[in-house]
Amino acid sequence: MFILTLVFAAAVAAQDKTPDSEVQYPTEAQLAANKWLEELLKHPTFITLRLVSGPRRSIREDPTDAPAPYLVGDLIGFQLFVTQSLPEVLKFGTQMSAYYEYRPELYKNGNLLPFSAHTSKHVDYAEKEPSSMSERPVSLISGKEYPWTTLSLDDWYDRLGPGHYQLSIKKRFSWDGDWVQSNAVLFDVQPRKVAAPILNGITIEMVPENFQGQPKQKVYRLNADTFITVVVLNSSNGQLNIPVIDLYYGNRPQLFKDAVMLPYKEDIKKLVSYKDENPGSVETSLSLSVEAKTRSPLMNLNLNDWYGPLQPGHYKLINQRRFEIDGPWTAESTELWFDIFR
Repeated sequence: MFILTLVFAAAVAAQDKTPDSEVQYPTEAQLAANKWLEELLKHPTFITLRLVSGPRRSIREDPTDAPAPYLVGDLIGFQLFVTQSLPEVLKFGTQMSAYYEYRPELYKNGNLLPFSAHTSKHVDYAEKEPSSMSERPVSLISGKEYPWTTLSLDDWYDRLGPGHYQLSIKKRFSWDGDWVQSNAVLFDVQPRKVAAPILNGITIEMVPENFQGQPKQKVYRLNADTFITVVVLNSSNGQLNIPVIDLYYGNRPQLFKDAVMLPYKEDIKKLVSYKDENPGSVETSLSLSVEAKTRSPLMNLNLNDWYGPLQPGHYKLINQRRFEIDGPWTAESTELWFDIFR
């Protein structure tokens, strides 16, 4: 329970530090106050919930109850705010598990959507037994709005397809208490546009960071911690727009040591796979481009990040780059040969 838990904890703490004759137990007044609060939180008619979208850097949109359309695969997140109207300061403990606290209600084209199979298992368990997890103490001043939590629809539902959606969130403040419902937020999910083909005359090359602007070498002598720069050559007559700036989504390096292709580190392999499956997680920009008939450094790759520490040996590196989500890959870069010495 809420304050009751805190009072008993205080009593235990006191018991550890004082003789048995001086153990401090909650008073009748404290027990009555805890009982009153417990009943109050079962019927929280004095609490208001406000739901808005999460901030979106990709389109520079602040939180709102009328978000611009999302695209299939976007990470769709929301923020929940809490206000209480009692004249007193409200102090209590809140559960640390979303499945005990919240119940999103998501409609698509007027039909209530079920939770994902994974989420349904957690929700079903939370309905059967009170939580044994620790609680987070909170203090709410009357009339003041507090940010309470963030919610990602990916945590509750399967991937959303194109359609018109309405989302609200219910929250309870006691396991067997009434639910408080937020306002509804309307939003649309639209299909992703088909990526444009790469312009003829677009190529990439790989150059050691410290050798930019110098004559090319057949084989470079590098330190193990040298960064490799991805350079875009735009020989076309048009501007190349580059919305994808994500290292792990936009690049596919292939590194060979003594003619044997090296695998990515396990965490990088998982990250690359996750971004391929969740385009909403991909870092993008609205302002990056390469003008026609120019050559431009794009980003640096840390090969140690992708492969782990490079050991002495003879290496070959090639790379491919994509510039849009779900876009085509460039042709392989020219081979970069280098030796790593101790």
